Amino acid sequence: MAMVAAMRSRLIFSSCRALRYASGTPRDALATVAVHADAQHDARARARDGSHHELDIAPPLGVSTTFETADGGPGYSRATAPTRERCERVLASIEAAGGTADVRALLYSSGAAATYAALHYLLAEAGATRLCISGGYHGTHVVAEQLRRIRAGLEIAPLPAELQLRSWLDGSLASVEAPPVRPGDILWVETPKNPACEVSDVVLYRRAADAAGGAAAGVFVVVDSTFAPPPAQTGLLERGADLVMHSTTKALSGHSDALGGALLVPCAEAYAALRAQRTALGAVPGSLEA
Repeated sequence: MAMVAAMRSRLIFSSCRALRYASGTPRDALATVAVHADAQHDARARARDGSHHELDIAPPLGVSTTFETADGGPGYSRATAPTRERCERVLASIEAAGGTADVRALLYSSGAAATYAALHYLLAEAGATRLCISGGYHGTHVVAEQLRRIRAGLEIAPLPAELQLRSWLDGSLASVEAPPVRPGDILWVETPKNPACEVSDVVLYRRAADAAGGAAAGVFVVVDSTFAPPPAQTGLLERGADLVMHSTTKALSGHSDALGGALLVPCAEAYAALRAQRTALGAVPGSLEA
């Protein structure tokens, strides 16, 4: 609840200009999205219980871990919980606002848990074999090292520099040099990068990933957008990220109010796999954090 409250209060006082699709169709302002994005959750609840209450602008906080299941409702909070689902819907809607991507969000108990989930999924289920990462948040490297301890053969290499990628893509890189991106690579792009806030070209890394074969060859772009959460930086999935990660402990939750993490995905299959993995490992936030 702390996270969704923080997002709503900040966005209500941000720019309220209507967002538009490329076609010019008016969209709700970000402040409106932040308040009403979870309206469908209320609609489903009313349909299940036959009630006629108005939409909850300040939704009730459900702290129960176990529910009486009926017609697709929640059963056990490690798998699904009303408060967490509402927060996920708001976060996904803010990320998708003004664009065309079908964004799905998953919340985790911490940013480290979200990082582990992303890497575990890409390495175990999506065909990746090497993590390419340079600098940035030290906790990401700690998680990667833990994965290397339990996954024999996992290689960790520096993230190719943008100048090197441009030279490779335009054909000016010497032919005797090995390609900077190869099949099986996870390109972990933290932008802005902790601590100096250097900004990376996500589109360039997408082009490089595609040149190496893309998802079919196990090449993925993951963007850690912790230092610039929505609405400061949105549309990352449309610009080429396969996954977007946030440590919601930071800006999204006020940097002191709640511990958490999040993954944003545009693919229903990846969402289903990550959700099943999260349920199995139990890396979910409590309702008070969501």
